[in-house]
Amino acid sequence: MKNLIFLLLLLPAPASSQVVLTGEYIVGMRPEPVDGHTMRIYSGSAAVYSATGIEQAIIPWPYPSSTHYLDLDVNVVGINGRDGGGLEDGHFYFYVLKSATQTGVIASRAIYYSQLILPPGGPWAVRKLPFGIPYRAAFGGFPPAHIDSWPQPSILFTDAQYGDPWLAIFGGRATSWTPISLEAWIPDNARVADLIAEVRDARVNIQGSCYIRSYGGQPTGILIGSTSTASPFAFQSVRIRTNSHRFIEYRCSAGSGLNIQVRGYSMTEPS
Repeated sequence: MKNLIFLLLLLPAPASSQVVLTGEYIVGMRPEPVDGHTMRIYSGSAAVYSATGIEQAIIPWPYPSSTHYLDLDVNVVGINGRDGGGLEDGHFYFYVLKSATQTGVIASRAIYYSQLILPPGGPWAVRKLPFGIPYRAAFGGFPPAHIDSWPQPSILFTDAQYGDPWLAIFGGRATSWTPISLEAWIPDNARVADLIAEVRDARVNIQGSCYIRSYGGQPTGILIGSTSTASPFAFQSVRIRTNSHRFIEYRCSAGSGLNIQVRGYSMTEPS
């Protein structure tokens, strides 16, 4: 065994230790909300796309750096800020940018690469991170959130509670399939919602049940719970796929009503 190890040590080193880039390559660059207007991007590297091919971008830059992250402030327009769009309620998406002299990240309302407003200083190589997050006045900007399983993350709203602004529906009594919009909480590149659903007795002295479904392919839907005067409420934690507009549907029988709290989502769409 010692002789084998000695022989291995004598073998020549590989000609190059450079990372072989593919279009989906990303290591690190995990985002984390710091406050209502600041997104921290931790150190990492990723493939970025330019007019001439695939390049590697490293954050922070220049590398090595005295810090292991960069902070992006959406109150600022430009690199490590936002791309010039407004600060109205909506969602932000995050793009890694690399030029001959700069590497950074920019926040944008752009769902597609073609919609991104590039800052001066290019030409730029670009990569959209697999992440989006709501930005709403009711949240104070970015909501506090825990992000795990990067780079295919699930996002948990750490301030979510039973009340506004976290309730997608309260006291829903529809008896036929009716849409519920989750768009205020879930960005376009997410399709799985993390919900807490509650069924309440409607106080009409009859038993009832409530159901939810992703879309029309589920004729019955998912049973959330059943109620009666003797058992007036039921809860269930549900992860459910939404449609591309972040809608789900619900229906209840006459004896019950439905409340739904949004507590997070999972990213499902490629970047």
